[in-house]
Amino acid sequence: MFDNLLESIEEKKRIISVVDFCEGNLYENKIDQNLSRKKFQTLYSIDMDDLVEFVDSEDEKTIVLVHICQHNIRACTRLNEVLAQISIACPYIKIGYIEETGNQFKKEMLPILIVYQNGDVLESHIRIIDEIGHNFDFDDILNFLLDRKYVSPSEVQCIN
Repeated sequence: MFDNLLESIEEKKRIISVVDFCEGNLYENKIDQNLSRKKFQTLYSIDMDDLVEFVDSEDEKTIVLVHICQHNIRACTRLNEVLAQISIACPYIKIGYIEETGNQFKKEMLPILIVYQNGDVLESHIRIIDEIGHNFDFDDILNFLLDRKYVSPSEVQCIN
């Protein structure tokens, strides 16, 4: 009976060590995956002529956000401020804005947020303030990205 108890304890120890090893490897693999990913951590100003290169130059896993804006629209200015913070908190997302100076977009359509991955448009949010509200902040945009799974909670870094 004592031998069976010892065998049972040894078996539990072996199982625990296998689980610990697997969890450690999963953690290390997650770190390795993030170490090999490109970090952006900035809000890029781009021209409409550079949009294709801006979007297509990244690997298939990278989410690219493009904000089409006009500086004289309060919601556009606010969204750029928040996206600058998001770019730091979500370093694996590439974020840029295009200052719309012509008449390609009516003011009533702005701000526009377009989401790309692997060169394809995933979503286009015309007048995004209708979705997130007029008094949006960092948390609103972060939750918007989390809800749509453009960023995972484990990829979000704390910012001060």
